Amino acid sequence: MSTKLKITDCIWELENIGKSTSEITFGATINEEDVLQINKIESDYIVAKVNSGSYSNLSTLYENRFNFIEDLIEFRFNLHERKEFVKKYESKISKIGFKKVEDLGAFFSNWRENNLFNTDRIALDPNLGIEKSNIRYKNWIKNSLKKDDFSLNEIIFDNKNVGFIFGSTEGDYFHYTIAGIYKAHQGKGYGSLIGLIPIKYCIDNKIENTIVRASSNNTAILKIYTRIGFVIEKIEHVLIRHN
Repeated sequence: MSTKLKITDCIWELENIGKSTSEITFGATINEEDVLQINKIESDYIVAKVNSGSYSNLSTLYENRFNFIEDLIEFRFNLHERKEFVKKYESKISKIGFKKVEDLGAFFSNWRENNLFNTDRIALDPNLGIEKSNIRYKNWIKNSLKKDDFSLNEIIFDNKNVGFIFGSTEGDYFHYTIAGIYKAHQGKGYGSLIGLIPIKYCIDNKIENTIVRASSNNTAILKIYTRIGFVIEKIEHVLIRHN
């Protein structure tokens, strides 16, 4: 009997992407009982997350009509352990500031003009697309801000509003959830800010660690994180199935 298979009914995704959605995670190995339970799921859209190195699990999912969509790579940056990188980028980090978003309506209006998210699994899926991806992130931010541990700030660099950062604080960790550079400032050398922003946020708020997850589909951001000293903590394979 399976003790590790977990099936989550993601009811919030119906509002986000217009499809009933289930997310499944596994133990070390997917067994026959797991497969039977998976194939009983009636949701329109199923997301499966598998720890890296589980080749047999991937094979089983492929045999059951799942398609690979991305790897989710979790990075960590510890201010004390990586202080040489903080020193290296000190001049750029010092120019970063934050301004709390007070008017969500104006913020989301600016968001629509920028279409920032085009590399996540929702945007890349031809059955869903970038518009639903942006709706999903918008709802995620709006609903999460009802909790005290989440914050949404615009990024000020050289006295210009160049983008935004959204995340949550838990103990000595800042979970860097979403960030973006506005279209008007893209292609102007601000790209590396995406990696430096959470470091500055941690410095300002006396937080020791920042955690961020990035998609393997976004090679540009992966290069930035590795270059400025983030360390890979975990990789998950993400597969999807449309019923």
